[in-house]
Amino acid sequence: TDGAARDWVAIYDETARVLYEEIDYNTEASNAERFRKNFVDAGLDYVRVPQIFRSHTNSQVLTMEYCPAVKISNVERIEAMGLD
Repeated sequence: TDGAARDWVAIYDETARVLYEEIDYNTEASNAERFRKNFVDAGLDYVRVPQIFRSHTNSQVLTMEYCPAVKISNVERIEAMGLD
């Protein structure tokens, strides 16, 4: 179809709803906690997911543990760490 038959108002409404869910940091905090738990439960201790500090998190602020890391594109540093 050429798009004329689509329900553009419904598409807009759905997009707006999903967008506001995505920018609610309480939702993102829950997703991060679930993501972290999945890796812990699977015994994958080499994957680091920052801890969420709920006492300092709300719908507009997401506060997480600082986890220093190396960019995956920094091959020299990764090799210096003895990783491949």
